[in-house]
Amino acid sequence: MNDVSAPSPALVWATRLVLVAGGLGAWEYFASTGRIDVFFWGRPSMITAQLVAWAQTTLLRDLIVTLEEAFIGLAIGTVGGIALGIFLGLSRFWRKTLQPFIDLANSTPRIALAPLFLLWFGLGIASKVGVVTSIVFFIMLINTQEGVMSINPDFFRLIRVLGADRFTSIWYVVLPACIAWIKAGLRLSIPYAIAGAVVAEFVAANEGLGYRLVQQASGLNASGTLAVVFVLAVLGSLFSALSNRLLAEPRRRPTVDLQDRTEQSATQLVDTSHIRKGAA
Repeated sequence: MNDVSAPSPALVWATRLVLVAGGLGAWEYFASTGRIDVFFWGRPSMITAQLVAWAQTTLLRDLIVTLEEAFIGLAIGTVGGIALGIFLGLSRFWRKTLQPFIDLANSTPRIALAPLFLLWFGLGIASKVGVVTSIVFFIMLINTQEGVMSINPDFFRLIRVLGADRFTSIWYVVLPACIAWIKAGLRLSIPYAIAGAVVAEFVAANEGLGYRLVQQASGLNASGTLAVVFVLAVLGSLFSALSNRLLAEPRRRPTVDLQDRTEQSATQLVDTSHIRKGAA
């Protein structure tokens, strides 16, 4: 029989701690007895020592550098992707004209662009921001464009009847209708932005989490490499949980068929006083 009752949060966390402690304990035991080759697989105690030593030197600086690259690229890519997504969603001509070029650019592996950004922008932060922007831009572009295209055309007809201009239509119809699509794009973009910054640091950098990972791996230090991977995993999990909480999906609104509504109920869907004021 399936247990349909909700498990106790305390029991869930206790089970997680037991699993983690048991896994780490087994790993440490087998490494200490020679059943696991420490050179290839590392050892929890050695990884902890690496983390402590790193925390006392450059960990904070590496974190700041990588997060700065990630969130600057995230901001630029989000704004640009939303703007172009709205434009293409509203313009059938430009959408059909530019779609092959967008698909071509989006299908290009971003790691292949990293050397080009390095050539164009140099060894500084700009080349890493360029890689992150190229990742986030297309995620937000595609999500926003699909959101605009999913809007019922009757809403645009109604708002034009009320005398709204293009800017007012975007503000009162397009953006509210696309907010769930934009939030979904942001939830996907945040971890990808961090990953993009780390990958860009693989190519050329002298600080950052990606640089530190390459440094430890090239020195054949399995424990040091796993220490960096652990920090990246915790960082990714933290920001994923934070984005899921801040960008939680709103409750789905019931769809409205304006053709089956009376003129009075249709007018209630839009705050006409604000629209007319905006149009004026």
